[in-house]
Amino acid sequence: MNPRIFLFTILCFASITASMAQTPTPSATPDAFPCPADGSGTAIQTWRDGLIDKMNINGDYGYYNVSGTTENLQKINKCFLKEVPACLVTLKKFLRANSHDTPYDQSNIKTTPQRQIPKELLESGADDFKYVFKSNPEKIAEKNGWPVVKYKSRHSGGFEHSTSSLMMIEVPGDKCNPPVDYDRFINLTLQADDKHDATNVVPTKDFATKEQLNGPKSNSFPSVTTMVTVKRATKDSPSEIYFQMFDRQNGTAVYNPSRPSQGRSCYSCHSSGLRQISPLGFHVRDGEKQLPVKDWKTVEKINMDMTAAAGGKPSDWRSVTDKDGEKVSYLDPESMGPTFGPIKPLNRIVTTKDGVTTETYPTRTKDFILGDGIKPGCATSRTTVNVRDILGRAPGDKNVYTFTSNPPVRWERVATSMSCQDCHNGVYRGRLNEATGRSTIDFKILVDQSMPGFSHMDPLDRGSRHAHSKDDLNPNERIALANCLRAEFAIEQTHTADWLKDTQCKDEPDYVKDQMNRVLNETNPGNKAPSCTVPNAH
Repeated sequence: MNPRIFLFTILCFASITASMAQTPTPSATPDAFPCPADGSGTAIQTWRDGLIDKMNINGDYGYYNVSGTTENLQKINKCFLKEVPACLVTLKKFLRANSHDTPYDQSNIKTTPQRQIPKELLESGADDFKYVFKSNPEKIAEKNGWPVVKYKSRHSGGFEHSTSSLMMIEVPGDKCNPPVDYDRFINLTLQADDKHDATNVVPTKDFATKEQLNGPKSNSFPSVTTMVTVKRATKDSPSEIYFQMFDRQNGTAVYNPSRPSQGRSCYSCHSSGLRQISPLGFHVRDGEKQLPVKDWKTVEKINMDMTAAAGGKPSDWRSVTDKDGEKVSYLDPESMGPTFGPIKPLNRIVTTKDGVTTETYPTRTKDFILGDGIKPGCATSRTTVNVRDILGRAPGDKNVYTFTSNPPVRWERVATSMSCQDCHNGVYRGRLNEATGRSTIDFKILVDQSMPGFSHMDPLDRGSRHAHSKDDLNPNERIALANCLRAEFAIEQTHTADWLKDTQCKDEPDYVKDQMNRVLNETNPGNKAPSCTVPNAH
C-alpha cells in the first residue's frame, strides 16, 4: 500500500475513535444514554437491559403505557445505523407499537378491490360504492358456486346489536370473472328471529329486500354488513388480511363503506387474521341442538377454505414504508407484550445443582391451580362464567357455565392445556397477547371448545349426528382452564421487562465500523467528511 494512504488511514481511524471515546457518561437525565461501548454481545446486552430498566411499563388492555418510547427508538436508530441486532428486534417493535408513530391503513376502497363487494350481489353502486344489494343473495351465491350458509353467530359476528342471525357468503377468487388472487368472506346481517324461534340453530328470517329497507320501517331492519378478505398465500409470501365494514344509510337501502378497520381493534377477535365461524349448533356438547348436516358441512368447508387461503398460517397485517425507508407493519403481533398461555412462563424459578440448571413454573403447579389449603387456587376464581360477545349478546341459550362439585378437576390436565403457545406461536396460529380479547378466550374454551386444539370432537366430526361428543376435558376443567389462564397472564404482564430481555445478545462484528459511520454522519452531515478523504496516490 502507498505509505501516504496507509498513514492517512491510521490517523483518520484514530480521530474517529477519539470522537467516539468522548461520548458523555450516562447521567440521571434519560437522554444522556450513550451507545454500547463495543460490539460484544455482553456490551450490547448491558446497554439494552439498561434502556429497558429505565422504562416505566404499565400494561393496559390492548396497549401499554411506556415512558420515553420516541426517545428510546431514536437511541436504537442512532446506535445501529443498519440492521438492528436480533436481541433488540422485540424491543424496537414494542416501542414502535406503543408510540404515536404506528402507521394507519389509509387504503381507499376505490383503488383497493379487496375491499369491494362483488358486483354479482349488487343491484347498484358497483361504480360509485353506494351499495344496494339484490334481494336474493343466497340464490345468487348458489348460482355462482359460492359456498353460502345462514347461521347464528355465537361471538361478535355481524356487529349488529339487534341480531346474531347472519348469512355467510364465501366468494372464492378463482370463481370470479375475471379470476383474482383473493377470497372474500361476506357476512350479510339478517333480521332477528321472533322470540319463539330465538334458540333455533338456523335463522328463519331472510335478508331484507330493497323495498323493506326503503320503506317506512327501514330503521327496524339491520344496518351493518361486514367483509373479511384474504389475499391468498403463495410459496413465497404469506396471505394478507383486509377488514371492511359497510353501514346502511339511515332510512335507505344504501350501504356505504366505512374507513378501513385498524388492526388493533380487529386483533382482539382475529389473532390469526381470518377467524373460522362457529355457529350455534356447530361445536356442541351432548344434548345441545345441532346444525342440519348440509349446513354443518358448508360451515366446515368455509372454515377449511379459510385455512387453505391463508396457507395454514396467520395472515400478514400488511405494511407501509415509512419516511426513513423502513417497512413498518400496520400491526405486528410480536410487538404486543408477553404471550397468553406460554410454553415457558416468564414467571419461573431457575435453580442450578451439580452444574445442572432446572426451570420450574409456579403457575403450572397443583397449589396454583387447586390451592394450597390456605390460599384458593385459580381454578375456582370464577365459579360462574357468563359468556357474552363484544356486543353483549349471549351465544345461544346456554351461555352460563357454573363450577360444580363433580367431576373433580385433574390439575395436571389443566396445566398441560395452558400451553396455548404450542399452536398460537405466530407460525400455525396467531399469537395470543395483551391485545387478545378475554371474552374471545372464554368463548374458545367454554362455548366453541376449539381450545385446546383437538381436544373436542363434534358428533359429526365422529361421523354421525347420533354419536356422542368427545372431550378430553370435563366441564369443570374447562372453567378451571379459562380461569387459570387469566390468573397466569396477570402475573406474566408484570414480567414484561423480562420478555423484552428474553433473547441473548451476540457479538456484532460490524458494530465498530457502523459507529465510525455514525460519528462521520454527526460531524459531517451528508457524509462529505472532507478531512478523511483519501489523498491522491500520485
